[in-house]
Amino acid sequence: MVARARAAGLVDRQPVPPFYIYEHPALDFSWMRERCAAFDQLRRQAYNERLGEVAMTELLKRAPQRTWRPSEARLFFVPVWEFTSFTIGPCNGTSHLGRMARAAAALRASPHFGADPDAPGTPSQAARSADAPRRPPGFDHLLLSTACIEG
Repeated sequence: MVARARAAGLVDRQPVPPFYIYEHPALDFSWMRERCAAFDQLRRQAYNERLGEVAMTELLKRAPQRTWRPSEARLFFVPVWEFTSFTIGPCNGTSHLGRMARAAAALRASPHFGADPDAPGTPSQAARSADAPRRPPGFDHLLLSTACIEG
């Protein structure tokens, strides 16, 4: 299927741009692996195939395109594990809703999320052509969720 899409010109392989991974405790849910007993239980359940958000975070943390300097990043990865957090529920004095509210507040407060990606001298602006449309702040941020949770 990918080969057919590539042959039809639908898939254009581009190099992976430099990206930054948030490490702020409210935005990086990796701490749940060590501090939530329910994480090990989740790994052994039938729903463990939905832990792709966990595996992707670990892969991205080792990727050569990762930068430790936000000023060099063209993309920002937010390792909030929505499915994992929802499924684990209460952990270490926190709840899923509380964790998500703190993540939203921390993201809104981030100078990188609210930064104008079109400001002169920013990496994303320098890489774009002059006729490219303006992007709203936060457009260069990625969040991966492996489940749709309706409430």
